[in-house]
Amino acid sequence: MSSRHYDNRSRAEAAQAARRRILHVAREEFVQHGYSATTIAAIARKAGVSVQTVYAGFGGKAGLLKGAYDITLAGDDQQLPMAARPEFQRLADAANAAELLTSYAALARSIMARLRPMLPLIYGTRAVEPDLDELALTAAKERRFGARAFAENAISRGMLRAGLEQEVVTDLVWVLNAPETYLLLTRSAGLDDDDYQRWLETSLRAALT
Repeated sequence: MSSRHYDNRSRAEAAQAARRRILHVAREEFVQHGYSATTIAAIARKAGVSVQTVYAGFGGKAGLLKGAYDITLAGDDQQLPMAARPEFQRLADAANAAELLTSYAALARSIMARLRPMLPLIYGTRAVEPDLDELALTAAKERRFGARAFAENAISRGMLRAGLEQEVVTDLVWVLNAPETYLLLTRSAGLDDDDYQRWLETSLRAALT
């Protein structure tokens, strides 16, 4: 192995570790202090990097917020598409509707549980914070893309009630698994994550089968 190859790999690993550290610090700062009160300087200081490094990697607070949201949603910072992850593969491997909806509810529960500390930040103040509103809108578009993929797969495999249109299924799944719905159930109705998972599976079964 050449020293140049080793140096390049070491630099890449160090850069990835710094990126991971920055995003974890940013998430903690945003959740603890709020979006407006959090500064790039504070994040850089606590992450042990320069302010310029943060700006070069993320462009500013909006980029940091999206990056922190993405690694929280995924559960890690690996460059692996969501569809290629094991929990999504279980949906593709489901043998019947019951298994599909059980797996989907478990997946939604795990994602929401990871995002739970960030959700009040994003959805509680999006009306007065343009960056938070933009993140919420982007996340909604991404969820709708996932809901449409779920609908296409489930309908093509004959797993849902006959006569359901793809857009109807997409809308139902998109609304039922929304962060706003999760917050309403867990913060206002007092459900815990186990309750939420049971509610979502029951609701999906009633709506789709």
